[in-house]
Amino acid sequence: MRRGQRITARFLPALFTAVLMFGTTMAEALHLDCGAKAFLVTPSFLAPKIQQIKGENLVDYCVEDDPVSATSTVSFPGDEVWCVTLHHITPDSRPYAKSRMMLNYQSKFLYEYDYIWQNGAWNLTRKHRQACVDPDQPDISSGYLITQ
Repeated sequence: MRRGQRITARFLPALFTAVLMFGTTMAEALHLDCGAKAFLVTPSFLAPKIQQIKGENLVDYCVEDDPVSATSTVSFPGDEVWCVTLHHITPDSRPYAKSRMMLNYQSKFLYEYDYIWQNGAWNLTRKHRQACVDPDQPDISSGYLITQ
């Protein structure tokens, strides 16, 4: 191994660790109130950490209270965070309902879709779009600074 290759081989792990530490410590958490739901978004190097605020508790986004009757999957395409939940009567049965929730933390919107399995297809039963606000930031969307 030549001299330059040895230095690079020793330097890369330290550089990678520094980038990870810098990415997680420099990121500020974003608090979003989306109607009746509130979220805490903490950016990180690979994917943001999303937590739902329930009362005084922080609960990981897309984790079901009853994993026997519901299974959830989370994905992070771009600035969106999707949570798809399938509802079952028993753990080994075909799902009878599906919920899809998408939080876009850049545009600050929460989208919710509910489906029911009927006649061999998923049928949309409810669609909801909710604007989210960051209570820690002033509202300047209208061009005026609004303080409370």
